[in-house]
Amino acid sequence: MNNNDFFVVSYKILSYLKYCYENDERVDPTILSEGMLSISHNQFLKTLKMLIDQGYIDGVYVKQTLDGMFVLNNRSKSAITMSGLDYLKNDRSMKEAFEQLGPVQKWLPIIR
Repeated sequence: MNNNDFFVVSYKILSYLKYCYENDERVDPTILSEGMLSISHNQFLKTLKMLIDQGYIDGVYVKQTLDGMFVLNNRSKSAITMSGLDYLKNDRSMKEAFEQLGPVQKWLPIIR
């Protein structure tokens, strides 16, 4: 899997949200961003929307406008859900991404 693969990006997003949950930290919008994930803005918003639609993330809103653009609201209020925790722990693709990247503290150097 490469770094912009859907499952790798999803793993990174969910892992960061899980870290925030477990450490009682507020989500930092500069960390939960396309720049930190090294992906395009469009891919970031589409991935967030898919994770929201599947019920893995709550509190953040991604809406598509009539002209096809995506709008992001409340990024700092993002939270992983119970379904997101289960997906992160039990999905085969998430396990493969973990094997490739390791825990969040390894690939996100600003977290120690």
